[in-house]
Amino acid sequence: MSTGLNGVTYVLNLALIGSVAGQEAARQQTDLAGLVRLLDAYQWAYHAGGALNKYWLWTVAEKIEPCNSKGYRRTPVTFTNGGSSAHHSTITDLVDGWAHIAKGKTAEPDWITKELLWIHPFSDGNGRLAWIVRTRLTDTWASPESLPNYFGD
Repeated sequence: MSTGLNGVTYVLNLALIGSVAGQEAARQQTDLAGLVRLLDAYQWAYHAGGALNKYWLWTVAEKIEPCNSKGYRRTPVTFTNGGSSAHHSTITDLVDGWAHIAKGKTAEPDWITKELLWIHPFSDGNGRLAWIVRTRLTDTWASPESLPNYFGD
């Protein structure tokens, strides 16, 4: 049993968490070591509490992909459906604005999550990071869901 952000006690369904984490890892073609890092990041995020800010994001992103310790991405990104993410030169400002909105929860969790995916701040692991962020925003730690396909195929 564990206590969530709202002080509610949950019996964590480890099989479900592992299954959904596996789906998120498979979506980004992550190997077994990457899945273990994702589960470690999930556990850290569950216990960490605190505000959703850039330092929280950095910590989770670095646990998911050690390469993210070098900072925000510095190259353009094009999504599979042909859409583009935020320009890499604007990421710092966009993450600051995103964190302000996320901290105050002044928008719907799905909007906040989709916005983070569009900013795409890190070189790798953004989808896995967004899954953890959405799980936190919806407070569904004990029974997380896979990310919706926000950008289509």
